[in-house]
Amino acid sequence: MTVWPSVGSTGLGKALGRIYRIKEGFGPLSFGRLALLATIPIGLGLYLSLRLPWAIKRYRLTNRRVAVEVGINPRVMQFVSLEGFDSIEVDVSQGQEWYACGDLVFSVVVPSRRFDSWASVGPSHSVASASKRTMPT
Repeated sequence: MTVWPSVGSTGLGKALGRIYRIKEGFGPLSFGRLALLATIPIGLGLYLSLRLPWAIKRYRLTNRRVAVEVGINPRVMQFVSLEGFDSIEVDVSQGQEWYACGDLVFSVVVPSRRFDSWASVGPSHSVASASKRTMPT
């Protein structure tokens, strides 16, 4: 599956998404819809800036890895193997829900050391801590 970054992956896109979701107004005319009409040139410029030949980026997701490809003729610039991750979640931040997009969060559970010694300071149990790496979509 190939996924293209949306306008919601940029800071300006998230700010516009927070404005667009405002539902206060009269009938079908809400503040968010009026702001959407007023900012069409900004949104269009932002979308087209993501599609410039030197800025084209896409993410290719397979059952083994996620690859970041750039350029008109896709070249793999980075990739992450999915073998070492325990879970992959979609984190939707404010402003991204209007676009129905989010960031992929790859989580690895790293078990901490178990202290079975009587001289240890804390109780004897193992605790799992999660380290996260994110990849925007």
